[in-house]
Amino acid sequence: MKAAILAGGSGTRLRPLTFTRPKPMLPLVDKPIIEHIVEYLKNFDIDEIAITTNYLREQIISYFTSKNPEVKLNYPLEEYPLGTAGSVKNIEDYFDDTFVVIQGDNITDIDLKKVINEHKNSGALCTIATYKVEDPWNYGVISLNDDGRIKQFYEKPLVENCKSNLINTGLYIIEPEVLRYIPKNVQFDFARDLFPILLEKECIYGSIVDGFWIDVGESEGYTKAKNWMLSKEESSISGLSDICGHIEGNVIIGENTKISENSVVIGPVVIKNNVVIDKNCRIGPYTCINDNAHIRSNTNVNSSVIFENTTLGEETYINSCFIAENCLIGHNSNIQSSAIIGPHCELGSRVDIAQGSRLWPFVNIPRGYTVSGTIKKFVQTHEIIHNPEWSLRAVTPDEAFYFNMLQGHHVLYTGYRAINLEEYSNILKQVDISSIHYHLRENINDFAQWTKLIICDNKLANEFKIIKDEFMNKNRDCELRNKLISATDSRIKELIEIANKI
Repeated sequence: MKAAILAGGSGTRLRPLTFTRPKPMLPLVDKPIIEHIVEYLKNFDIDEIAITTNYLREQIISYFTSKNPEVKLNYPLEEYPLGTAGSVKNIEDYFDDTFVVIQGDNITDIDLKKVINEHKNSGALCTIATYKVEDPWNYGVISLNDDGRIKQFYEKPLVENCKSNLINTGLYIIEPEVLRYIPKNVQFDFARDLFPILLEKECIYGSIVDGFWIDVGESEGYTKAKNWMLSKEESSISGLSDICGHIEGNVIIGENTKISENSVVIGPVVIKNNVVIDKNCRIGPYTCINDNAHIRSNTNVNSSVIFENTTLGEETYINSCFIAENCLIGHNSNIQSSAIIGPHCELGSRVDIAQGSRLWPFVNIPRGYTVSGTIKKFVQTHEIIHNPEWSLRAVTPDEAFYFNMLQGHHVLYTGYRAINLEEYSNILKQVDISSIHYHLRENINDFAQWTKLIICDNKLANEFKIIKDEFMNKNRDCELRNKLISATDSRIKELIEIANKI
């Protein structure tokens, strides 16, 4: 039997973790999310799987190419996003019999065989696995007739309009005939576009399932899936690791990991390969620490996910949060619950990250400061193109320049965002001077970096470097601001003249 895993989304709900890798490739306990889904399908005799990909698809292909899984995998190409149903229509020739569709962010142990059998017995063209939840208004809500036929479908209704506690899990059994109702090369969604058509034709059924099911596409669901998986793990400690600390409960420890004396690990916990945990640390339950992480002495980590190549400084407290890859967290820092630190961030010593805060990739927080809320920094999503029209373009929200500032002991977003050079110049004229100082502090020059990597203009980037060297830390704030504005306006005029001659 064949299946399709819908894995083409950009993972916006889990940003900033998904700027550097697609959501299906985020680590979940001991392997990427999508590998858990492939193994789930394989357990129900699915032997061929099409993984519909778009965003950063090369990472998924590369991973499975090196793993050589026991099922046949295909990676159909979408030149542009086609929606959930459109992506399946894109590969309709692949399906010659009843097939399974599952979302690329579903972690479950639903009895798939039960759903398939009920589908075949009912004669349905499409069967949705339906699941009882306490908050159905956050999902697509389904009402069934006594024979299992779906009579109504509401996509995320208001609380007061919920008629049922059964929701759409995103797990479908489909007959190839259904695909003729989906137009070619058009964005088309299962819930929004296809299911209303099938409702009218009275050929769509629901199968009520139980067990575990969760959408890991946002942090709360990811955490529930992590904790559920960890609670089922049995201890396994590699003989190649050096364990001098104390181990309690079920703990999985990979190869070449060192846990120093007087440190305590309380399971369920997964600690992968080449991890170093220094003296007097406490690693609490439901924590996952990935390859090459370094936890320095007297640090407390509880119910958190630490991605690879990240270092936590001494006497740091980490509680119920995510810290992405290649981060450096200074000593005496405090990262509170539900916070997400994006890739390549650097936090100075004694930094406090408040509950629920998020840091975009490559954010640098000075020592002694507090972050409450979301601090964004531009993320390069296009290749560098040296062309005046390209430099004058309106950039995407991800590539925009977000003006942050220092206020008291807090790092804050000013509310100003520039999507092109003209907006950038206008904001420079009115933003608080502390924002300019923040973006030009110490060894940081965000203005030069943005104009080089996003605007793709080396001349203006070099101007900003010269201006910083000339004016910073010399109590000449007015001159500093005016010089930045003048350099920007002059360069805009110059780029327009060049573009007009082309």
